[in-house]
Amino acid sequence: MSKFSGVVKTSIKDSLVYRFDMAITLITAPISILVFYSLWSAIYKYSGVDVIRGFTLIQLISYYVLTWVIGIFSYSDIEDAISHQVRSGGITKELLKPLNYLVSNFFITIGHRSFAMFIEIIPVFAIGFIFFNIRTSLTYLPFFLLSAIFAFILTYLLSALVGMTAFWLVQNRGIVKIKRVLINFLSGAVIPLTFFPLWFQKLSYFLPFQYLTFIPINIWLGKYTLIQTIQFLGLQLLWTAVFYMICFFVWKAAMKKVAAVGI
Repeated sequence: MSKFSGVVKTSIKDSLVYRFDMAITLITAPISILVFYSLWSAIYKYSGVDVIRGFTLIQLISYYVLTWVIGIFSYSDIEDAISHQVRSGGITKELLKPLNYLVSNFFITIGHRSFAMFIEIIPVFAIGFIFFNIRTSLTYLPFFLLSAIFAFILTYLLSALVGMTAFWLVQNRGIVKIKRVLINFLSGAVIPLTFFPLWFQKLSYFLPFQYLTFIPINIWLGKYTLIQTIQFLGLQLLWTAVFYMICFFVWKAAMKKVAAVGI
């Protein structure tokens, strides 16, 4: 475990190189939140209702701010790393290292996100807390944090799985782009899933993507009972376990291909 803690520390130091890119969020996030607030304030005002699709204006603004927080926290570029290293041939060198490639990159991601916690997440959350009264109850806070951690792991596994398509495809950029678009919509990162047609909502209930954004934020907002929250956490854990197993077997198949024909 000390090896992996060293990986985390090293990745935190590496993140210092990109601190300016991360700091850009401090400019783009407030502007985006302000535009979103202005737009939906006008919609609520002229619609003459206090609740639209199950959300009050404050809840919807809270939802949008939290999509930023969850998005920054769970972000992973492992699919780009795998794709680049496979195309360049650098994956062979990586596989010779004593640490498992996927596990090592998972801890690298933890390091990057830990650094982002202070540069991006806390400031964005502070904006919502101070200006838009984002609050949750102490009862639901630990459940939200646990759900956010599951979302982080599940996002990494999904990204790694897409990245592994590079072992069989000459170019997988199209798949990567499709994955990002699908996740943005199916996870509720663009807008809450309740705003979509009923058939779309029903479809999302049978897919893992809502557990990346929609479910964690609704837990924060207290939209579920305690029993429902625990049930959703159980399903989120189940999906995480399912994709862990899928990644495990796909990675084994990829390694057999590397051993047989090389990259």
